[in-house]
Parts: sequence; structure tokens; C-alpha cells
Amino acid sequence: MPQAVIELLKINYVESIVAVATVLAGAVIIKEGLEKFCRTFGIELKWVQRREAMEACQKKVSRAVDSLIERQNKLESLEADERAQRQEVDNKIVEEIAKLRQDIADLDKNLEKREAEEHFRTIRANILNFANHLNEKTEVSAELISQVYREIGEYEFLVHNYGFKNNQVNASIEVITQKYQSMLLNGQIISAEDK
Repeated sequence: MPQAVIELLKINYVESIVAVATVLAGAVIIKEGLEKFCRTFGIELKWVQRREAMEACQKKVSRAVDSLIERQNKLESLEADERAQRQEVDNKIVEEIAKLRQDIADLDKNLEKREAEEHFRTIRANILNFANHLNEKTEVSAELISQVYREIGEYEFLVHNYGFKNNQVNASIEVITQKYQSMLLNGQIISAEDK
């Protein structure tokens, strides 16, 4: 091994480290003693002033950062509350729209049923009247018979789809059918050309 490495190995590193630590500790103690002495007698050192200004600035920055963090937390909390309220309002609006749609559908259904009932009553009255007057007439036009049979078809459709009752109309339809067949056999049906 070279001579320099051997010399380095002979050094007592523990003593060297202890010596450096002692010097540093002594410097810190001297510095603190000097600062205390200067404060006691009102002497201002520039490095002490700079350090105090720096500490004051650090405190201000720390307070400002804490204030910003607090504001940000409040803002995030307010935003979360607003989002929750908005979601709640949106959900209520969706529920109300669904209720309105259902109400409109129910109204449409009721209106359709009312119109069907009115039409049902009109057709029913026409069929009953035609059955009564058919007994009095000796001749009937083919157009009138066609019209009555169309109304009978509509009547049966309404009974089937809306569950209306057709009590005495069945008897009238039977009378119309029998009378029609009888008039057809006897030549009592008048076409538009025969008029």
C-alpha cells in the first residue's frame, strides 16, 4: 500500500470527529452568548436583524399559507354542499317531470275514454233508433244499411276495447240483422241507382 494510505489509517477519526463537534458546539454557544449580550445592552447586530426579519417573514408567509388552506377547504366544502344541493334539486325536478308525464298520460287516457264514451253513446242511440224505425219502413237504402253496419262494427270495437256494456243493443243488432235479411230476400233494399 502506498505511504499516504497508511498515514490515513493511523489517524484517530473518533478524536477528529469529537474535536469538530466540540468546535461547532463552542461556536453555537459563543454565538448565543454574543446575541444575549447584545440584546442586554441594546446593541443590534445586522445578522441578528436579518434573521429576525426572516423569521417574521416566515411567520407571515406561514399565516398566509394557513389562511389560504383554510379558505380552500371552506371553498371545497361549499362546492361539495352546492353539488349535493344541485343533485337533490335535479332529482326532485326529474321526479316532478315523471309525475307530470304520468299525469298527462292519465289525462290523455281519460280524455280518450270520455271521447270513446260519447261516441259509444251516439252509436248506441243510432243503432237503437234504426232498429225502432226499421219496423215502420217498407224499404231501406243500401247506404243506410252500410252505415248502420259500420256503426255496429265500431260499437263492437268500443265494447271490446273499453269494456263498455252492450245490454239491449245486442237485441237491436239481432233485429236489424233479421230485418235486413228479410228485406234483402223480399227486394226491399234500395240502391242509389234505384232512386
